[in-house]
Amino acid sequence: MGAMGNRETRRALISSSNKVIACSVLDNPKLTEHEVCDYAKNKNLNEEVVRRIATNKEWIKNYHVKSALVKNPKTPLSLSLRYLPTLNFKDLINISKTRGTHSVITTTAKKLVAKKKAMR
Repeated sequence: MGAMGNRETRRALISSSNKVIACSVLDNPKLTEHEVCDYAKNKNLNEEVVRRIATNKEWIKNYHVKSALVKNPKTPLSLSLRYLPTLNFKDLINISKTRGTHSVITTTAKKLVAKKKAMR
């Protein structure tokens, strides 16, 4: 159903506690990058769904998806740390001040902000 439903169906199924159903939404050919970005921002999604979004090369090319994943605490730490240096200065400042993200991400963002300020 997730691989064939419309936007409203996909929105309902992505939040399913069953990871097979939630992940099947990501296989839908009608899925847009805007929807993927919304899913990446959702902190209540199954970790497996977030991981699949974070490892999809096409979706990661979108800056907003990458930024949302770094801010999402369910994104695997290794992937968040990989994408963090690619974010712009303003986003790094916001992440360094955010409490909702992992402490390692916040600390690394602070270091990157200090490094970029020193380069200016």
